[in-house]
Amino acid sequence: MNKALIFAKRNAKEILRDPLSWIFCLGFPVAMLVMFRVISASSPGEADLFGLDSLAPGIAVFSFSFVMLYMAILTSKDKSTFFLIRLFSAPMTTFDFLLGYAIPGLVIAFAQVILCFAASAAIAVFSGQAFSIAGYLCGTIVLFPLSVLFIAMGIFFGTVFSEKAAPGMSSLIISLSGMLSGAWMPLETMKAFGTVCRFLPFYPTVRMGREAVSLWSGVYNSFLLDTATVLGYIVFACFIATLAFKSKMKKDK
Repeated sequence: MNKALIFAKRNAKEILRDPLSWIFCLGFPVAMLVMFRVISASSPGEADLFGLDSLAPGIAVFSFSFVMLYMAILTSKDKSTFFLIRLFSAPMTTFDFLLGYAIPGLVIAFAQVILCFAASAAIAVFSGQAFSIAGYLCGTIVLFPLSVLFIAMGIFFGTVFSEKAAPGMSSLIISLSGMLSGAWMPLETMKAFGTVCRFLPFYPTVRMGREAVSLWSGVYNSFLLDTATVLGYIVFACFIATLAFKSKMKKDK
C-alpha cells in the first residue's frame, strides 16, 4: 500500500504539472454549468432542460471523462518512455500500479463533483432558486464512486494503445458520453434511442445522480436497475484494465 501511495504522489504531480489539466478537469465543468444557465435564462422555454438539479449531475458525470483522458495520457506516456518497464523491476504488484494511477484520478473526480454542486448551489443562491443541500450531498455520495468506471477505462486505453492513439480513443468516449448521457438533452422523449442509451453506462449514471439530487422523489423510479447496469460496466472496465496491465507487466519483465 505504501508503494502505491508513493507512486500515486508521483502521478498526481505529473497530472497537475500540466495547466490544461486544471482547465479541463476543474475549470471547464464549472464554466459549462454557468454557460448553460445563461442559455436557460435567455430561453425561458428551456428552463426545465437546464434546471440546476438536472444539469449539475450531468456535467459532473461528463467531467469524469476528462479524468479518463488524463489517465490514458499518463499511462501511455509512462509506457512509451519505458518508465513503466523500469518500474516493473521494483517489488510492486499489479494492484500497486493500478491503485497508484487510480488515486489521483479519484481525488480529481471528487473535486469535480464538489465543484459542480458547489457552483450549482452558488448559482441557485444568486438567482433566488431553491436547492436541497441534502440532495446535493446525496448526489455527491452516489456519483463519486462511479468515477471508477472512467478511471479504469483511461488506464485500459493507456495500457493497450500508443501515446498518440490513447488520447484519441479517450476523446471518442468523451464525445459519446456527451451525446449518450442525456446530460443536456431529454433522452426520455427519444423512444428507441433513449432505450438503447439506458443499456450503456453514461445515461444510467446521469439518471442515478439526478435521482439522488431529487432525493428519490419518483422522477424515474429506476435507480436499482441503473445501479446494476453501471456496476456491471464498472466491474467489466476494472477487469479488462487489470488484465491488460498484468499482461503488459508479464511481457516487459
